Amino acid sequence: MNFEFYKKQGDLFSKIFLALNRLEVSGQKNEIEKGPNIIVANHKGVAKDIVLIYKIFERQIFFCAADYIFSAEDFRKEIKNGYLKKLFQGKYKLLKKPFVILLNPVINRFAEYISSRIQKVGTIPISIWTKKYSNSIDTIKEYLFKNRAIALLQANIKSKSKFNPYMSRFRKGVAKIAQDLYLEKGLELPVTPVSIYGSNGLITPFKKISVNIGEHMTIGPYMDARNPVAEFTDALERRVAELLSVNEYGVRSKE
Repeated sequence: MNFEFYKKQGDLFSKIFLALNRLEVSGQKNEIEKGPNIIVANHKGVAKDIVLIYKIFERQIFFCAADYIFSAEDFRKEIKNGYLKKLFQGKYKLLKKPFVILLNPVINRFAEYISSRIQKVGTIPISIWTKKYSNSIDTIKEYLFKNRAIALLQANIKSKSKFNPYMSRFRKGVAKIAQDLYLEKGLELPVTPVSIYGSNGLITPFKKISVNIGEHMTIGPYMDARNPVAEFTDALERRVAELLSVNEYGVRSKE
């Protein structure tokens, strides 16, 4: 993949989505600079979380994104019927239609720009609720075999974390990949837990965003458990919750 193109796009979107934000980063010594790695983090900030990971990690990070983003037409529909619908709720519901009409050219251009570039930087399309999901997992494994770093941000709007209400429940995909590589290749894949706090909202200048990078974890110690995938998923979720509470910004893990 073209690293220069990756840097150019990353720098551009960092200036847009992190404009005038105050960024506080802890634990950078825990970054894995070479070899296969999965970065797992809580995900509240949509585009902000992606550019945060880009900005903090020096090596190229390969992100995973919903498959509809790879099509300009599908992405355009999702912006209008998904993102904007959530933005204009309740008493603001009637503002959605005039807002879409006013910004329609911008929305169309943005969708075209992102969809035309997202694959060029090596982003992996994810289709969680379809049969294509297994294809996505296979692609992630191929990237890891090539000693690449993958970011799998955890967002599940239907279920909050049992360890911290600021987070959502973690999906089992990361742990399943780690287990497969352990059994198939004898590889203890390093998984780096990362907490992100304060990234809510699209563009929020002057707001502090804190990121805490923890020491990597592996599935090896959980392989003797009755359900290694479930146990490792819970351990990762718990660790990210602990990293959130370390910074003490009013969000603490449950005891």
